[in-house]
Amino acid sequence: MWQSKKITTFAYMKKCPSTDCKVDNPDEARFCHMCGVRLHNRNFFKWFLGTAVIVIIGVLGYFTFSSCRQAQSDGKIAAEKCNKCRSQFIDDLQTEVNRFVVSFDVERYKDRIGVKNELEKIQKNRKNKYDIEYKKAQYNKKEMRHKYVYRPLCRMIFDKSFDEVYENRDVEHEMQKIIYDERVQSCIYKSFPEKPNEQQICNDLVGHKLKGVAGDSFFDDSWRLVIKRGCVEKVNTITWEDSNEKKKAMVQMIIIEGGHSLSVRADLIYALDRSRRNWELQDVITHNVSMNKTTTYEDAVDISWGFGRDGDVNVEMMNRNESPLLVGVYVWTNEGWESKKISLSSDKKETIRCGILDDIEAPILEDFFKIDFVEKL
Repeated sequence: MWQSKKITTFAYMKKCPSTDCKVDNPDEARFCHMCGVRLHNRNFFKWFLGTAVIVIIGVLGYFTFSSCRQAQSDGKIAAEKCNKCRSQFIDDLQTEVNRFVVSFDVERYKDRIGVKNELEKIQKNRKNKYDIEYKKAQYNKKEMRHKYVYRPLCRMIFDKSFDEVYENRDVEHEMQKIIYDERVQSCIYKSFPEKPNEQQICNDLVGHKLKGVAGDSFFDDSWRLVIKRGCVEKVNTITWEDSNEKKKAMVQMIIIEGGHSLSVRADLIYALDRSRRNWELQDVITHNVSMNKTTTYEDAVDISWGFGRDGDVNVEMMNRNESPLLVGVYVWTNEGWESKKISLSSDKKETIRCGILDDIEAPILEDFFKIDFVEKL
C-alpha cells in the first residue's frame, strides 16, 4: 500500500530540467525549489495553440480597428467635399450678385423683366456649375463607400461618420434668399414694371366702360357697357407704345354682353401707380364694336310682310325661341338704309315700317328689309 501511494505521487512530479540538479518538484511548481530554474510546461502544444490564437486575434483586431478608422476617415472626407461644394456655390453666387448690385445701371434696362432675366441668367449659370460639382462629390462618396461593400461594420461606420459631418443645408432656400435680398429688389424696382399680361388686362378692365362709336351701324355713341367680372372672354394685345411713365396698348377683345358676344378693338391707357411698382389702367378708348355672329338662332324668327295704306311696307317679326332675342336689321327708308337693333321677347311680335323704291314693280323682302344677325339677348 505504501509503495502504490509513492508511485502515484511520483507520477505527478516535475523533474528539474537543469543537468546539475534533476530534482523532482511538485506538479504545480513553476520554479525548481532547489536551484530556481523555471520548469517547462509539459503540454507544449496547448501552450503553442493558445499563443497562436492570441496572436491571430491580435492581428485581426488590429486590421479591423485599422479598417474602421479608415472608414470613419473616409466618411468624414466625403461629407466635407459635399459641404465645401455647396458652400462654394453659395459664396460664388453671393459674390456675383453683389457685383451686379454695385454695377447696376437702370438706363441699361427697358423694364423690370430685363433686370429679372439677367439675375436669372446669373442664377442659372451658377446652378449649372454647382450641379456638376455636386455630382462629382456624390460620385466620390459612392466610390469611397463601395470599398466597404463586403464589410458591413465598416460601411455602417462610414455612413455614421458621413452623417455626423454632412451639413443638411437647404441650397434652394439660400439661393432664393440671395436673389430676394432687399438690395437686389431695389435694383428691380428702380426700372419700370413689366407690361401687363393678358390675364392682368382682363382683371384691370373690370369696372371700366366701353362706349359706342359715332356712325357705327349698331353700336353708335348711345351704346354703353360697363365691364363686369367674367365679361372679358379673350384679350389679344396687338401693339404696345411706351411714353416714359405711360403705356398704350391696342387690344382686340371678345366681350360678353348678355347672351351674345362682341368683338371690340380699343386702346388701353396705363400709368404707374403711386408706388411706381405696378401699371394701373386709367382709360379705355373704344375704336370699334361689332357683333360676333353665329347661326344658332337664325331660324328662331318668323317674318311676314305686307303693304300698308300709304304704300309703305309693314314687316312683322315673331320670336319662336323661349328666350328673348336681339335682332340686328337694315331697313330701307326714304333716306336710304337704316340700321336697327330690335329686342324680341318670347312669343311676341314686332312690326317694322319700311319704305320701298318707286321703280320696283314686284318688290321682294330683300329690297327693303335685311337681317344682319340674330343672337340671344
